[in-house]
Amino acid sequence: MDALERGDVDAVVAMLTEDATWSMPPMTSWYRGHDAIVGFLTEGPFRHRWRHVPTRANGQVAVGCYLWDAEKRRYEAQVLDVLTLRGAQIEEVTAFVDPGVCPRFGLPDHLPGDS
Repeated sequence: MDALERGDVDAVVAMLTEDATWSMPPMTSWYRGHDAIVGFLTEGPFRHRWRHVPTRANGQVAVGCYLWDAEKRRYEAQVLDVLTLRGAQIEEVTAFVDPGVCPRFGLPDHLPGDS
């Protein structure tokens, strides 16, 4: 979560298996391998301000992802990332891009803005 919030591509990649995948059902685009995931992160999510909150989904490690909303001056729930692990590394990230999904996993629908 810290690496994602800092936009630290190298730290994120270090946590991934070589053949890791990142998908966002029901969207048809998905990414496999370090180069593809780095491209996706740097051209997409890492261009924005995020906060992350740990949770679990169906027994797996998951992360509630909150995007900064400048108008509301707070972070709004946007995505639930469910992580599939292989040993100590992340083999797969399945990102459910639906603002309404976070509260179903005990997470708030928004987080306060930075002080």
